[in-house]
Amino acid sequence: MVRLVIGQNFMDLGPDERILQYAPVAFDASTLEIWGALLHGGELVIMPNDDPSLRALGRAIEDYKISTMWLTAGLFNAMVDDRPEDLGKLRQLLTGGDVVSPARAAKLLRAFPDLRLINGYGPTENTTFTCCNRITIKETESGGALSIGRPISNTSVFILDDQLNPVAPGEQGELCTGGDGLAAGYWNQPELAAEKFVMAPWSPDTLVPGAGFAASWHGC
Repeated sequence: MVRLVIGQNFMDLGPDERILQYAPVAFDASTLEIWGALLHGGELVIMPNDDPSLRALGRAIEDYKISTMWLTAGLFNAMVDDRPEDLGKLRQLLTGGDVVSPARAAKLLRAFPDLRLINGYGPTENTTFTCCNRITIKETESGGALSIGRPISNTSVFILDDQLNPVAPGEQGELCTGGDGLAAGYWNQPELAAEKFVMAPWSPDTLVPGAGFAASWHGC
């Protein structure tokens, strides 16, 4: 978690930030919300749980003057469709957990061009984020999927073949990640951990295959 929020460049963290903890603590996104605020002297606002509606989320952003928050791609879509004006009150918004809609990102950025909108990608094995990309209007108009960007600090990303060798530029492969944020393995599943968490033969990094990202990379 320290690797996630200390010395990073994918978002602004500091004493002036008010971050909404919207994710439950069992969801790894809460690590970004909680420690992104507390380890920088920012203010952590815990979302009241008596009303799960989009309207209540918008009201919390307004009432607590939230500057930064994280939303799953599905919730991001719903808020852009129904309550984009609430998201426009933020300074920076991170979204991910699934493929982010270019059309909805474009709609939001056209209405609020000063909003910093970040696509955050990361398999659960690598705490919260592996790669991040600041979305631009130009990118949303390109006609393709939004980029997952580049690895965040203290994180490594490789596109490898089935022998764990790096593929040439333009070739298909499997996205694998390593670095300080990588888990030690799967809890009480040593055989599965031994299968998935492997040492790269050409690097001291432990690697784990990326998961849950639909792209041109085979196996992801």
